[in-house]
Amino acid sequence: MKRVLNMFIVFFTMMAVFLCPLGVQASGTVTPQISGGGTHTLALKDDGTVWTWGSNEYGELGDGTTIDKTTPVQIMSGVIAISAKFHSLALKDDGTVWAWGHNGNGQLGIGNTTNMNVPTQIPSLTNVIAISAGNYFSLALKNDGTVWAWGHNYSGQLGDGSTTDRLTPFQVPNLSNVVSIVGGHSHSIALKNDGTVWAWGWNASGELGDGTTTQKHSPIQVSNLSNVVLIAGKGSHHIALKDDGTVWAWGYNDKGQLGDGTTTERHSPVQVSALSDFVSYSIGQGHNMAIKSDGTVWSWGYNGYGNIGDGTTTNRHTPINITSLSNISNCSAGRFHSLAVANDGTVWAWGRNDYGQLGDGTTTEKHTPVQIDFNLFTTPTVTAPTNLTATPGDGLVLLNWDSVTGADSYNVKRAETSGGPYTTIANDVTSTSYPDNSVINGTTYYYVVTSIASSTESDNSEEASATPNAATPVPAPTNLTATPGDGLVLLNWDSVTGADSYNVKRAETSGGPYTTIANDVTSTSYQDDSVINGTTYYYVVTSIASSTESNNSEEASATPNAATPVPAPTNLTATPGDGLVLLNWDSVTGADSYNVKRAETSGGPYTTIANDVTSTSYQDNSVTNGTTYYYVVSSVSSGTESDNSNEASATPGTSTNALLEIVLTNGTEKEYDLTMPQVNAFISWFEGISAGSGSPYYSFNLTYNTGPFLSRKDYIVFDKILTFQVNEY
Repeated sequence: MKRVLNMFIVFFTMMAVFLCPLGVQASGTVTPQISGGGTHTLALKDDGTVWTWGSNEYGELGDGTTIDKTTPVQIMSGVIAISAKFHSLALKDDGTVWAWGHNGNGQLGIGNTTNMNVPTQIPSLTNVIAISAGNYFSLALKNDGTVWAWGHNYSGQLGDGSTTDRLTPFQVPNLSNVVSIVGGHSHSIALKNDGTVWAWGWNASGELGDGTTTQKHSPIQVSNLSNVVLIAGKGSHHIALKDDGTVWAWGYNDKGQLGDGTTTERHSPVQVSALSDFVSYSIGQGHNMAIKSDGTVWSWGYNGYGNIGDGTTTNRHTPINITSLSNISNCSAGRFHSLAVANDGTVWAWGRNDYGQLGDGTTTEKHTPVQIDFNLFTTPTVTAPTNLTATPGDGLVLLNWDSVTGADSYNVKRAETSGGPYTTIANDVTSTSYPDNSVINGTTYYYVVTSIASSTESDNSEEASATPNAATPVPAPTNLTATPGDGLVLLNWDSVTGADSYNVKRAETSGGPYTTIANDVTSTSYQDDSVINGTTYYYVVTSIASSTESNNSEEASATPNAATPVPAPTNLTATPGDGLVLLNWDSVTGADSYNVKRAETSGGPYTTIANDVTSTSYQDNSVTNGTTYYYVVSSVSSGTESDNSNEASATPGTSTNALLEIVLTNGTEKEYDLTMPQVNAFISWFEGISAGSGSPYYSFNLTYNTGPFLSRKDYIVFDKILTFQVNEY
């Protein structure tokens, strides 16, 4: 039976459940999860085992040593929830809490300040349903709605009215009916079952949300915040989701971690529209992660170690999509690293990695997500095939489906009634098509297909049906040709009378076996973009008429290859004007068009501002006077782009106009009202042709056209110019 890692949908009455949590709500069953600490990581598999990796200076990995680990190691079992910071916490299925790692302030709750390198039960703490590891202190939520705290108390984060450290758990006074807890940097927050949020401890950046920056040593209610169903936090800022779907944030914001597009800290909750439409949130020290219902991951805030995952180290003040991730169901923002778990239990990590906290076997920083060799499922799952089709023929049914990532093979099942019961008719099919020849014409058959990976079988695919019938076969296509390109092969064939559509099939050996790569093609050409340069491919095409498929066409082959690049343009010049820059460059033989690119720093990065320019000049009107712009141009030929040209720069500014007066050798006088860049362009041409290079004539665009003309130009021949003068005004 297929198991999937739940993509939790946020649904609340008066109980809040965390996704991407630091305070983890126990559900009574083992939900695979991951927790990023300061410089280490905890993971909980679906069998209740806990695995750790990363920094181990204080024994925070719990493996009995103080040696760092760059790959996961198992340390304990029977666990249903985990939480990590600079120490580690685990909640067992019997309601007991276990702790290990750094204990300098009593954050392990065992009555002393001795570091522990193995999980140690916290005495006299039972009936716990949620845990949260703060900075050098810990919180626990019991099933009666009371909150218990221990560890560092410098800022009153334990909520007992004092600043005295506690070496064992005690009940936070005057706080009841709590459903969720979060341990922050040096403060704590709690969500009650009435939808109110309460906070206490450090408040220098408005972490408590009460409109002040004054520490509070006992719980106070967060200002102007009600009907809350979810809270998230870890550093010095927080996020709260209301039952109306609005999202509110407050606290420290120096790196844009509140997601409101600013770096202004907020001392009381403010609504942040950019954070809506997510189903879960995880808050790190200076960056955040969130998941949408479609399984996409978004991140924002501090990015100094690539922990946002967008391939840069640029801070982000609003959420951006981490496009390399999909089908994500769980995530955790550590101090400077990030973690995500996909629906299939695979784990992805990125960001700081100096202690091996990413778990990929290295200590190399990663700026984009990398998959590590670890799965939160005891037996990894595989998804069912999609887009199953059944095409009837004479005494056969041809099945096709989409390939499934991670599948070793497929099983094909058939029934004679819709919905089954199905009988397996083929095992260990390694292609994504199967011809069923054991059918009787006139009988309707119903098919499903399953994926197989590591001896695990997926659920059934969607059902597809077909009724085979004897029919006059449609002729096969003729004159199939295959033309190679750069990363593509273009197929063409003759039209077949009576054909409704065509199927395109491909193999990497002559004669097959062929795999169908396109169904229901209605034209007589097809472009195959799923090829690798240098590999030879063999193609056949079949005709389809009234669901009957023809024999294969004659085979055609092609070997795609990267095209020889077109040369880059030369002699690029940039002439400034008032609110414009005029670019000119030499024509490139074989170029179909040009792309114009611009930057505001020399050497780029460049942004393309114009595509498919067919002339050798371009006027950039999207400039600001006084700003220096840097330009390059590339040539394009048959879809292949050249390298960039030489760089040219210009600083547009306010300029005068001028009257250009030209006297011709026959005595005719010509007068043109031009901008200075236009005058300069004429002078550049005149000087060039005088030196023996350039066109023998110059054209002026006449912009005062009327009537049906699309354009008008006035041409001046160099040999006919007697003299000219420029009169600025």
